[in-house]
Amino acid sequence: MNVEDKEVYMKPATSILLSHKMKKELTKIANSATEEFRIVQRAKIILKANEGLMNMEIASDLCIDTDTVSMWRIRFSKNPCIEALKDKEGRGRKETIPRVLKYEVMKAACSPLKLEYKARGENRWTLDLIQEEIKKESDITISRSEIWSILNKAHIKPHKVKMWQHSPDPDFKKKSKKL
Repeated sequence: MNVEDKEVYMKPATSILLSHKMKKELTKIANSATEEFRIVQRAKIILKANEGLMNMEIASDLCIDTDTVSMWRIRFSKNPCIEALKDKEGRGRKETIPRVLKYEVMKAACSPLKLEYKARGENRWTLDLIQEEIKKESDITISRSEIWSILNKAHIKPHKVKMWQHSPDPDFKKKSKKL
C-alpha cells in the first residue's frame, strides 16, 4: 500500500451526528439478540461512526470490509432514519411462485376439507393434501416447503383449527358462552 492509499484509508470519514433519541434506537438495535444480523451490524457501523472512528477502524472492529462501512455511512447520512438500515426494495432473490398461486394455497388451507379427503380418513388439511389439491386445480406441483413458507408468512395454521364438538347436553350453549 503506497502513501496515497494509506491517506485515503486513514482519513476520518465524515462524522455522523445523532440525536439522543436516534442514538438510543440504534443502541437498542445494536444490542438486540432477535433483530437480523445485518441490521444489527449496520446499527453498529453508524454508532461507531458517531463516535468519530475512521472507516478502517470500524471495519477492523466489526470484521467487515471498509467499502461496506463507507456505503452504510453514506446511505445513513443521506437519510438518517432506521429505515435507511434496511435493504432497498428489489434486492435479493426474485419470487419464483406467482402471487396467484400463493393465494390458491392460502384459499385451499382456509377452506373446509373436501369430502373426497374425508372419505379417505383425513380430518384436516396437511401440506401433502394442499399440495395434492393445488396439483389437481392448477396442474402445478409446488413443494411442501414452499407451501409451508407461504402459510407461515400469512400466519395460517390449518393444523390448528379450533372446533367445538357437538354435545347432547341441552344446556351446552349456555355453558359454552361462560367459557
